[in-house]
Amino acid sequence: MRKGLQLPVFLLAVGTVLVVAYLQASLVLVRLGGSELHWGVILFAVPVANGLAAALLTRKAYLASFLSSLLASGVLLVLYRTIFWKEPPSLVQAAGFFTTLALFSGFGVTGSKLIGGRARRGGHDAARRAVLVLYHLLAISAAVVTLVSYLQK
Repeated sequence: MRKGLQLPVFLLAVGTVLVVAYLQASLVLVRLGGSELHWGVILFAVPVANGLAAALLTRKAYLASFLSSLLASGVLLVLYRTIFWKEPPSLVQAAGFFTTLALFSGFGVTGSKLIGGRARRGGHDAARRAVLVLYHLLAISAAVVTLVSYLQK
């Protein structure tokens, strides 16, 4: 891992794990707004907040959010298998969860750069735009697949 990324990755992963573990253990959002609100916050709002925090903590925000999502997904998979769910999640569900965390945290990084005015104005070539569009389409499709998978349980 690159020098200077260890602390941001660790802080982001711990923050993600703590928030998701609290929401899953307490089920406070399920009682307030149903399972759609619960999973929407876990699969969308928490990763976007992770990306926003990554942009504040380090200049290598995309890499930090990706690595912290990988670390958090591994820890959360163990927690879901042992504590939260009666029936352990499959590897497909775990991969979908990691993909959703990583991609939506990337949304948070992108959003923070756009809001903070740090995005490059102009100068984007066609390849860079194509990668960005692909990234967003992949994130949306991963979120839909993951949500459908969780709601069908």
